[in-house]
Amino acid sequence: MFDIAIIGSGPGGYTAAIKAAQLGAKTLIIEKGHTGGTCLNRGCIPTKTLLNSADKINDLKKLQKLGISTGEISFDFSKASKRKDITILKLRKGIENLISKNQITLIKASATIKEDFSLFADEEKIDCKNLIIASGTEPQNLPNIKRDGEFILNSDDILNLPELPKSILIIGSGAIGIEWSRIFNAMGVDVTIIEVAPNLLPAADLSVSEFAEKNFKSQKIKFYTSTTIDKITDKTVFLSNGETLTPDLIFLAAGRKPNLDFIKADIKTEKGFISVNTNFQTNKNNIYAIGDVTGKLQLAHVASHQGVSVVEHILENKPVDINYNIVPSIIYGKPEIAAIGLREQDLSGEYQKSYFPMSVLGKSAADDEPDGFIKVLAQNNIIKGAHIVSKEASALIHNFSLPIKNEIPVDDLEHLIFAHPTYAEGIQEAILGLNNKAIHL
Repeated sequence: MFDIAIIGSGPGGYTAAIKAAQLGAKTLIIEKGHTGGTCLNRGCIPTKTLLNSADKINDLKKLQKLGISTGEISFDFSKASKRKDITILKLRKGIENLISKNQITLIKASATIKEDFSLFADEEKIDCKNLIIASGTEPQNLPNIKRDGEFILNSDDILNLPELPKSILIIGSGAIGIEWSRIFNAMGVDVTIIEVAPNLLPAADLSVSEFAEKNFKSQKIKFYTSTTIDKITDKTVFLSNGETLTPDLIFLAAGRKPNLDFIKADIKTEKGFISVNTNFQTNKNNIYAIGDVTGKLQLAHVASHQGVSVVEHILENKPVDINYNIVPSIIYGKPEIAAIGLREQDLSGEYQKSYFPMSVLGKSAADDEPDGFIKVLAQNNIIKGAHIVSKEASALIHNFSLPIKNEIPVDDLEHLIFAHPTYAEGIQEAILGLNNKAIHL
């Protein structure tokens, strides 16, 4: 009898398992694929590994400006892909070592929750006191556009390209679409994006969307907003604006759906995702769900935090208390894009806004990284949101977590000291700007 059984070994599943083991619970993971889930094997890690190659290409293009002369730049996509695979294997082994080190049982099998809520791993019945569903999501088709694995690819297929296409059409401009646009563009592929919303990055603050559009234009990445695909015939794409495109490949980057086919029991769902209460319990009290299957923020770090919180609820009876307003989100590339808290379009009534361009900083000038800004939003002298476009944005954004969570008055933040020269100085300037006190503007 296991105290806790977990379906899925992605960031939510394996983190929950480790926490459970640390608290003395007899723990099981059932995983039908590779350990690490989508994030490690088909998402965050392989994408960032290839994006690192893309960033290095962009850096090389600037060397002459920095006084460095090199020969002709060449790029071997097969070597970059091999490095991606090596990185995945290394990190996968690391997770498996953690599972073993914490004496967690790992069964490589397909899980099934049967009609009577019993749990099976293939044909073996598993006895457990509590079950956590952390089965993640998979790429989804659009109603009139379906992946065929040859001309129309999804986010799994795109990682296994044998060679780069000359041109690609990317459907969707969320994090996946934007990051792959940057990868392909740096590698010399002709990129076009189709977005149904009025702006690229429709979930972002409008200032960020506008920057992304300006940045893509400068990089000669073509994009169509407020546009859909009417039909695809003989590899010709007919757009709703009357134009036609003939890309070598189409990348369908327009959303994901939860993996729930293994559930035969009456576990309630809402809009296709598992319904949970504030403690992440389903309608069956000893069955929980975490991560992307719940339809909340679909981010690896959110799933991990949910996993730890749910285990503490199960074993220590602690209520789950997650403030999604302090969850940072990142889009990688040059420059990075990061956000936390509210967007300007979310605010109503009177509010304070500060916009600080990174080009003013000594560090950005020295590094020849002038693009971007830090935007801070506040109401009643309390920071409500921050949006950063900059080199190191992925690290800088966390400076806003505590002020937002603890509702620290802006006045109390004004005398923080940031080292010079750094990109972090922009945070101090942006905070000062909320009360029109910025020094370098």
